[in-house]
Parts: sequence; C-alpha cells; structure tokens
Amino acid sequence: MLIYRILLSILFLPILFMLILRSLRGEENWTHLKQRFGLDFLEIEDEKPVLWFHAASNGELKSAVPVIENLIKSYSGITLLITSNTVSATHLAKDLGFKAQLAPLDYRWALKRFCIKHQVTRHILMESEIWPNRIKFLHYRKAPILILGARISAKSARSWSWLKPLAETTFHKISFLSAQDKSSLDRFEKLGLNAASIGPLLNLKSLFRASRPSQPRNKRANVCVAVSTHLGEEEILLDAFLIAKKTWPNLRMIIAPRHPKRSKQIGLLITSRGLTFVTRSSGKPFVREHHDILLADSLGEMDLWYAQCGICIIGGTFGEYGGHTPYEPSAYGCAILHGAHVDNFRHEFNQLTKSKATVACREAQELATTLLAMKATSVQEIHADLVKNALSAVTEFEQLMDDVLDILTTDS
Repeated sequence: MLIYRILLSILFLPILFMLILRSLRGEENWTHLKQRFGLDFLEIEDEKPVLWFHAASNGELKSAVPVIENLIKSYSGITLLITSNTVSATHLAKDLGFKAQLAPLDYRWALKRFCIKHQVTRHILMESEIWPNRIKFLHYRKAPILILGARISAKSARSWSWLKPLAETTFHKISFLSAQDKSSLDRFEKLGLNAASIGPLLNLKSLFRASRPSQPRNKRANVCVAVSTHLGEEEILLDAFLIAKKTWPNLRMIIAPRHPKRSKQIGLLITSRGLTFVTRSSGKPFVREHHDILLADSLGEMDLWYAQCGICIIGGTFGEYGGHTPYEPSAYGCAILHGAHVDNFRHEFNQLTKSKATVACREAQELATTLLAMKATSVQEIHADLVKNALSAVTEFEQLMDDVLDILTTDS
C-alpha cells in the first residue's frame, strides 16, 4: 500500500496539470475538476443512507441500468448516488433520471471528503474499477463493497501480482464479487479474493436492451459500422472498405472511434485513400450519394449508429486491445465481424465462432472478402440471428440481485 500511495503522490502534479488543461480547453469545467478532488458535491436533500454506485464510463453505465433499476425498485431504504470517470457518462446518468457526479480520484483526502459529505454506507463497483485506497477507506467505515460484472485480464492480473501484498489486502476486503467469466474469477481468487465473497458468474452486458428501433433491414443493408476503433485499426478497416467497394459500390461505412479526439488523424487516413467523409460534429448530414464515410466523432450515440447498420465491425479486435462488447450490436440485429484479439470477451467470441455466427478476420483482404459475403440482406439477417442465439445463454440475474440485496440490507 505504501508503494501505491507514493506512486499516487508522484502523479499528483501531472494529473492536476492534465485536468486543468482539460478545463481550459473546455473539455471539462471547474466544477468537474473540484469533484475529482472531493471539493465539490452534488446536493442530496433526503436523509436516507447513501449507496455509492460507480460505473467508469458510458458502456459500464448502460450495462448497469438493469441493476440500478432493480435496486431502486427493491431497496427503497437508500439514496442512490452514481459516479463515473467521464463527463459524458455523468450526463447519461442524469438523462436517465439518476443523481450523478464525477467520482473522486483515489486520494485518501478526496475520498474522505466525498464519503463523509454524502455519508456513504454501501458501495457497488462495476467491472474493473478496483481502487485500493477507496476499498481500504470504505472497509474502514464498515461499508460493504460489491463488484459486479467483474473482469480482469491476464495482463492486469500480472501487474497486480507484482504488488502481491497490495493485491491481497485489497481483494480480501471485498464483500461480494460477481465475475464476468470463469477466467476472471480464477485470477481474482489467486490475487486474494475470499471464497465466501464469490457470487454467480454473469456478464451484465448480456442484459443490454436496444433503446431505439432499428431501421428496416433493406434500408441499412448497405451500411456497416466500425465501433470503438483504436489507433492502427482504421488503416485495416479503410483498406478493406476500399477493396469491398469495388464490387459493392453502394457500401457505406460509419467509423465510431473509441477516442473521438483522434478524428483529425482518422480524417487524414480517409482522404489519403481518395474517400469522401463528413464528421458528426460538423452538423452536416451524411448523404450516402455524396459521402463514403460518416466519422462519428461524438460520444454517447452508439445506439444511433447500430440502428442504421446491417453489419457491425467490432473495434479493439484488430490490434492488441482485447475487443469490445458484441452484445450491443446484437441487440440491434447487426451481423458481426471482428479481428483476432478478443480477450476481453473470450467466452462470448468462442460461442460465436462455435456457432459459425462470426468469422475472425486478421487482415484487410480477409475482412473485405467476409464483408462481401454478407452483402445480401438475407445473409445479414441469418448471421444476426445466429449471433443473437449464440449470445442468449441463460443468465443468473435474479440470483445475483437476491445476493446483492442480502448483503446491502444486512444490519441496515
């Protein structure tokens, strides 16, 4: 723990400088800066005990909606306060009608101010948001700490193992953990998780529900979306698009990068290949007769892009990023294509491959060939159904929520 705190202290000034810079650029404001350091708080009027629910960003928050709704319905004795690491996720939480603000950073003094101000008595974390100081402080306050949809990659587990005493003291304090998959659970146990704290396996992303109707199949058959793309992946996607377009001239693509701030760089890649595009941020319409590509340089609009496309290419799978969720495009009836790097959703992609619902494409020519094989509307529909069936494994959501409520209501 001492080494971790020393590292945090060393990083304080660089983090502060970065956040001030973001505020000066207008990416965040001064209230956001103060919230991150426990210096500004959302005002909560009622006197009920506060359940602090943390989801890092939009994806985790969307996955958590069924849990949050169940808690509100089944556990009226608490006030739910949602935090996130991004401004867009905070806005999303507020749009959904929840009390929300940015989470304090993992500094003891920031956490202390936040927890005392809000009188936090319980805490739920989503997925991989495991912060040692936060867990230690809440454990000291005798607040139960639950992690839902917990996941940890082999790489992250190795990093934790380098600080074995920190890992053991951190994971030993967790009251309840429901892992996404067996591999993650095994890693958590090796890092110090108590057997008594283990809950049912459940990937909460499997509960994702479409929030808008999809366009009719014939209207979206000629559009594919590449979602959550990372540095180095757009070149592969654009080269595949160019190859496929020679045979399929009506094909259009939406590129939604994981980090929209890379849009200028991606725009240069597009124009260097002689393709035309429009950005979402320009406010100009995407006219298929005039534009080859829509560059979706915005946040929080993935539902809009899924609903317009017949095929979804999942980013993070063509570079060593581990891949992103297949559940969201599946909910919108998209056929799915992906690369070979799927460690973040290994179980799901194994199921998809076994069911012949998807094909792993390793380079541009292979991706182009697979795209062309899905040109027909009927083929897209067949593959979308195969994807949906492969991902429709029975979940243990009801059992999970029973366990969660048992822990939250103990001694309350």
